[in-house]
Formats: sequence, C-alpha cells, structure tokens
Amino acid sequence: MPDATPDINPYQPPQSVLVPVKSNPGAYRVDVHRGSLHGFSYVVLPEICIKSGLPLSAASEPKTRITRKVYFCPPWAYLGVLVNILLYILLYFVFRKPCEVTYSIALSERRKLVRRKIFGYLGLFGGIFAVGIGASLLEQPQGWAILIPGAGLIIWSFVLLFRSNALRATGRQNQEFVIHGIPRKVIGQFVPGAE
Repeated sequence: MPDATPDINPYQPPQSVLVPVKSNPGAYRVDVHRGSLHGFSYVVLPEICIKSGLPLSAASEPKTRITRKVYFCPPWAYLGVLVNILLYILLYFVFRKPCEVTYSIALSERRKLVRRKIFGYLGLFGGIFAVGIGASLLEQPQGWAILIPGAGLIIWSFVLLFRSNALRATGRQNQEFVIHGIPRKVIGQFVPGAE
C-alpha cells in the first residue's frame, strides 16, 4: 500500500508562525485630554515641532530631527534617597526602563532648552559653591546668610534642569510608556491620521 503523504516527516516538530507583540514599531497613541503620548520602547513622532506645532522637514531645516532615550524609574525608587544617595543611584540604574523617542523640534525651541540647561548647571555649581562657603562660616552670622540662598539656588537649578528636557517618561502602564512634554495646544496634531 503506497504512503498517502510521502513529503511529511512524522518526526519533525510542528511549524508555527510567530506574530511579534509589537507589530508596528514606532507606533504610539495620543491621550489628548491628559496631554500625553503612550508608546512602547520605540516611538517615532511625525515631523512636527513638539513645542510650537510647526511642520518641519529634515531637508529644509537640518538638525531638527532628534532621537533620544527617555527613562522611567518607578517612584518608590526615589525613596532610596532617604536612606543613602548610593542606594538611590543603585535603584535608579537597576529599575529604570528606557524608551527611545524620535521627534522634531525647531531650532528656536531647541535653543531655549539649551539655555535652560546652561543656566541650570551654572546655578547648580554656584549653589554648591555658596553652600560650601556658608557651611564653612556657620560660626559667624553671615554663614547662614550665604547657606540658605545657596540651597535655594540648588533647588532652582534642579527645576531648570528638569524643565530643560524636551520629553520625559512619567509613567508606565501595561508595558506602555507615558510620555509628557508636549503642550496641550500642540498634542492634537500628533493624533495618527490627523495632518
């Protein structure tokens, strides 16, 4: 009696088609009411300035397309600062999750962010210097007069440095990153299909 299926090997493992979880890399969704983007570990935004909403093209304005990694660290990891700064650094590097975002930003808006970053670092170093001088003069009355403004300068510089980031990951829900930093008046232009 001849074999009905001579091409099939009965000892071969079954073949299956694997469908990737992320079928559309670079895809994202927009939550207009909360002013946030939701995406997986790789997000590609259209060529629209994320701060002003102006359409940009890499051909007309060079160096406007940027790819950056934003990191999300769970909020409970920041409690490590209360114990020890080294514990916080360890927790941050162990539990942070990266998300790569490709976006466009106008040169004028980028200059504003760079200016904030420069003033933030200058304020940080100036504040550390003032705190050091004030701490060395604590026995004298002018020590506190230098120490307290130095501490305020450090806090102000951290606010500037935080605001100098174009985008930031503020949460993670169902394996999706929640990305903030785009103004509410502009975020409606990033809805897929709305151009």
